[in-house]
Parts: sequence; structure tokens; C-alpha cells
Amino acid sequence: MAKKIIIDTDPGIDDILALLLALSATPEEVEVLLISLTFGNIEVQNCLRNAVSMFHILEREMQWRRENGRPEGFGSLRACRPILAVGAADPLANQKMLADYFHGIDGLGGIHATVCEALYNTEILLSPRTKWNMLNFK
Repeated sequence: MAKKIIIDTDPGIDDILALLLALSATPEEVEVLLISLTFGNIEVQNCLRNAVSMFHILEREMQWRRENGRPEGFGSLRACRPILAVGAADPLANQKMLADYFHGIDGLGGIHATVCEALYNTEILLSPRTKWNMLNFK
């Protein structure tokens, strides 16, 4: 029987690797029910952008594998699409401290800086407030 898990994360380099590992497990091993994104080493809007980017890249990877006769992989993801929830934008206590000096502003070594800004306008498309408003049909 699969272990049902919730992952609370601030998806930078290390957390993206952990998410990929969980999502590539077999459905009999792990069922990822929810991925909760919260402030950590990076701003929460970058957490959301990183998670959405990861899922977009995974979809393209699985499509390429299907089209080229390769095992699709990511069994846990194919069996159960996790809910993606945005949590706290600031620490509950203490002062906000970012690790952009080490992980880059996006937590992934600045990978998003190479993407055309017209494709990724996070203030309009991926801000937590915009997503919340969209979910509440405001």
C-alpha cells in the first residue's frame, strides 16, 4: 500500500530534486497528495514559479519519452496529480532572511533569468495573490 504524503517545501535546488525523487517513485511506494509551498530560502512567488516550471518540464519530458518509445517514468505523478498550495509569504517569527547570495534569486541558481520575461511575468501570472483571487473567482 502506498504511503500517502504531503510535502511542505520552498522549492530551490535541493527541494526540486527531492520532489522529482518522490514523483518518480512507483505508485505502490508513494502517493504525493499535496505540495505546500512556503517561504524559506526564497520568496514564495519564486517557490510557485519553480514548482510550476518543474511540472511544465516534467510534462514535456514525459511527452518526449512517449513519442520516442521510452518508459514514461514518474509513476507516482501519473497515478496521482498532487494539489499545489501556496502558503505563508513571510516567516511566522523572526526576520525574513533570503539565501539569494547562495542559491540565486529564484533558488535555482538564477535559471529563470535566462527565460524571456514576456513568457514569465510572475507579477501577473504567478503571484500568490493573483492565484488566490483566481481560485476565489474574484
